[in-house]
Amino acid sequence: MTADGKTVLVEGLPTDILEDRLADKLSIHFLRNRNGGGEITNITFPEESPGTALITFEENEVAQRVCRMRTHMLSVDEKKYEVQVSMHCTEVNPDETGDPNPGNPYKGGQFQGFLPATAKGNELLRLLMKAFNQGLTFKIKTCDSGDTVTWGQIPHKTKMEGGKSASGYPDASYLVHLTEVLKMLGIE
Repeated sequence: MTADGKTVLVEGLPTDILEDRLADKLSIHFLRNRNGGGEITNITFPEESPGTALITFEENEVAQRVCRMRTHMLSVDEKKYEVQVSMHCTEVNPDETGDPNPGNPYKGGQFQGFLPATAKGNELLRLLMKAFNQGLTFKIKTCDSGDTVTWGQIPHKTKMEGGKSASGYPDASYLVHLTEVLKMLGIE
């Protein structure tokens, strides 16, 4: 996949709604002028990233407008979901490809994650620190606007509330899933 300037990534979508229904709601929302929207050519739901969608617009300017709003409130079946919108970018694994742009800086950001203040939470914090020291916490995305550092494949809870579909709590399976992902990456 490459960055075409017309495709946006929508994150924080509910995972318990049929894709056809969700695609209809995304189309309605992102066609509206008040949401910065415009004509849509395609909507896909990447299997490898539940709770996300890729929306391709006819014009670059529309994609840029919806991204400027960053957070959108999507209504589905009388519920409102706070979703995050950003330009779709190509992921680069420096371990496989080397530095995609040697000598050039990356755009960083502020990242925070939440764990429960329990013995299990403290153990997972130790493992997450180990993963960070091994360079597994973040990845590089190459976009039209430059290279950006973002979360890697280790799942993080970035909100205290909002539930599983919004990367928040409550999520009864998160600690088990996090443990499994870290083990898969050799972090024990």
